[in-house]
Parts: sequence; C-alpha cells; structure tokens
Amino acid sequence: MGERCRTAALGATFALLVAACAATETPTVARQSERTVSSTTTVPSTISFADDGDPVFVDEADARGKCLGGDESRLAVYDTTNGSETWSLPIPRPGGLSANTETELYLSFAWDTDQAPGIGAVDLTTGEPIWQRFLPETPQDLELREQQLLVTMRSELLSIDPTTGETRWSTAEEFDLERVIIDDEQIVALTSVGVTGIDAESGHRLWTVPIERPDNLAATDGFVVVSAGPRIVAVDTIEQRAVWEITTDRLRAGEIHLTDHAVIVEASPASAPTGARLTFDRRNGVELLRIEHTSNIHVTDTGLVVTTGVNDEGRPGTPYWLYAIDPVSGEIRWQRPATAPLRASLLAADGTQLVITDPHPAIGGVHRLQLLASDSGVIVWETATVEQWDGAHIEFGAFVSLHRTVDTLAGERGYAGLVLSSDSALIVTERDGVDQPPMLVVDGLLVISGEQSNTCVGRRLGEPGVQPNADDPT
Repeated sequence: MGERCRTAALGATFALLVAACAATETPTVARQSERTVSSTTTVPSTISFADDGDPVFVDEADARGKCLGGDESRLAVYDTTNGSETWSLPIPRPGGLSANTETELYLSFAWDTDQAPGIGAVDLTTGEPIWQRFLPETPQDLELREQQLLVTMRSELLSIDPTTGETRWSTAEEFDLERVIIDDEQIVALTSVGVTGIDAESGHRLWTVPIERPDNLAATDGFVVVSAGPRIVAVDTIEQRAVWEITTDRLRAGEIHLTDHAVIVEASPASAPTGARLTFDRRNGVELLRIEHTSNIHVTDTGLVVTTGVNDEGRPGTPYWLYAIDPVSGEIRWQRPATAPLRASLLAADGTQLVITDPHPAIGGVHRLQLLASDSGVIVWETATVEQWDGAHIEFGAFVSLHRTVDTLAGERGYAGLVLSSDSALIVTERDGVDQPPMLVVDGLLVISGEQSNTCVGRRLGEPGVQPNADDPT
C-alpha cells in the first residue's frame, strides 16, 4: 500500500474506532520525508563542530549503501500540529541511550562494525552537531547531572563536560561495573564484588562495602539496598556500612523498589506459583507483606504498588484486575478490570501516571490506550487504536509519545506517535525503525531512527544508497 493510501486508510480506521468508542476526531497523520544516505567517518578523539562550517556526524560522500550502521539513521523533528518535518540530521547507528536538556541532546552511537562505539551532542534548536567522541567500549548508561554527563561502561565510569565533550574525570574499575545510580551528591556503583560510593565532582572513591556475588541495586536518600542471590543487604551511605541483612526464599535477581517506609523486592516462583513481591521494613528488614501471583509491578511516588491479579468474578473479556495496594498495610486503594496483565500492557510510567494498552474488551482487533493517574486509577484520557505500540514515554503531564517497529523486509518499519488527548494524535513513519520512544523538544516531536543492531532487516542492500559493484570486496 502506498503512503497516500496508507494515510487515508489509517485516518478512516481511526475515525471509525473513535466514532464507535469515544466520539473523537481522526488523528493527523504525517508523511515520511525523503531520507539522506550517509556513513560514518572515523575520528581519533573528541572533535567540536563549532567552527567547522557545515557540521555533520557522517560523511555523505562516503555513502556506499552497504547496509551497515549509519547508512540510514537520523534524527528528525516533526511539527506536532501537522506532522511536517521541521529538520533532520544524518547520524551513525544509534546505540539506544540518550539524555537531554531543553536545547541539547546527548546520544550513544554504535557506528559501523569496524569502528569503536561513541557518543555525541546535538543542538536541538538548530539541528546541528556540537561534538562527538569515540569510547573504548559500548556504554551501558548515560545520565545527565548538572554540569556533567556520566557514562557508565563495564570497566570505567566517565564524567564528560556536556559543552565540549571532553573528559572531566574517569574512574577505572578493577571489577566489572554492573550498575550505577546517582544518590544525592554521590554516585553509588555496583560491581561484581560489592557496592562503592564515588564523589560526583571528583570521581574519588568515598567508601566500599564488600558483598559476595551482588546482582542488583537500588538507592535513595543515603540508603542503598543490594540483592545477592537469596540475600538482601541494606547499606547506610552516611555510616558507610551494612545496617541489616536478611535471607529470603527468592532464588534469582529481580527488581528492587524503595519507598519512604519499605523495601520491595521481586521473588522467584518458589515463593508463589507465579512469583511474588516481598515487602520489608526499611528500618530493620522485617517482612511486612507478600503480594503473590504478580509478574510485574510499578511503584508510584507515594509508595503505592500498582500491579495486576486474576479477576475471580468471571467478568467476560476482563480476566484481570489492575489495582494499587499499600505495600505496608496490604490495603487495596483502587482497582479496575483489565484485559491483559501489567507485564504485557504497561507501555510507560512515571511517578504519577501510567500508559496502558490492552485488547479492547468490546471490539475485536482493536486496542484501547489509556493514561491513568496511578494513585487514584482515574482515566486521564482514553482512545481506541489498531496500532500495537510497544514503547512509550510520558512528558509534560498528559503528553504521551509512543513508538513501535515492525520487522519486515519491505516498506515502512518504524511508527512514532504523539497522543495529546483522546481526540488528538499524530503518527509519523521511519523506514529504518524507531530506536527509542520519541521526545518532545522545543520545535516539536524528536524521533531517533535506526536500531542498535547492524542488520539489513527492513531494507534492501544498496537502497537507498548505491549498489556495490563486483570489484568491491565489501
């Protein structure tokens, strides 16, 4: 189906669904812009584009259509009122990590198969690169903190000046870094032998608590909890020591959530037929509550646990309850019927809201999309759609950006959407997939196209670049 036909069909489908379910208007659909073919240029160190004339991350003259990372990836900003493209920038294959301010974007690059990974900065008001640099290994995380960009790698924690891309400090680790969390004025790093506190301004180690075979970490307000097999260890970063340790019947690593009064950890199926969540008193580790038969949870800013359970009332089309529970008292604060468990329906969450998608209980082949207030269960807005979104991000209250990528060997692949309310939506397409949830920036909706893997899935070799000739061994 051509772009024009697909646009008309999609608009008609939305109109039909909205008329049947919510009496809403047909969403705006944007046409895909022409793509710029490009490939990467090897640079030995950090470079700035400030005085380099026409700045680019990739050298278009070297484009060969080899179906490697960088030949179709780009940043694009779309006008949220009509879907037209405001600006676009060719980039190397994105690495799936990003951080941003109102005016700058920092993202990781996978580059091509023969180049080291890297990171770069983009001016979101002009659409031009600011700086780029290579890294010794693939980054695991990027986090922006005041005047530094923290890059976590397996063997090194790197602090970068976000203005220039130059190194402020680095902390090489003898043991692999598993996870890093910024807590107050210090960084808490989990390694393969324990947990370490690092000064955020200098990179100096402040303290270390050895823990045998740790596997996960949570930290807030000077309080750190580490899971290590069946053990849960609490560490006071002020006293710089473990304050309590307990052994549970959980057999594997899982998520850890901290509230003002409780520690919530994932339990293995040995604790309940379908798994459970164990709640412990934050002060002493005493078990307070066990929430059974849950496969996924979300903890709100006020400490409520949102999850799903089996609907034993036997209501047709709604086999689950979506509910919020107080993890200390076990009191259910709200509940509503659901057609899918949270592990399958939750697209995004922040501390106060959830984006849920599940099969529509009344119309076959249709999904309902809801934005819920997580502390009350109240629906902020709801709409119906045939799009099966698999990722989302909540921004500025009720603004929700979504994305999905369809693995196909021909045609459009990436779909990015912006839902403002039940009767206002925008959909754009990217032929090389969508790397992560789009974000709202000063000029509109920013979409990062391209995916982490250097594959040809979704496009044919040599298109839209030049077909390689017989004399080219690559």
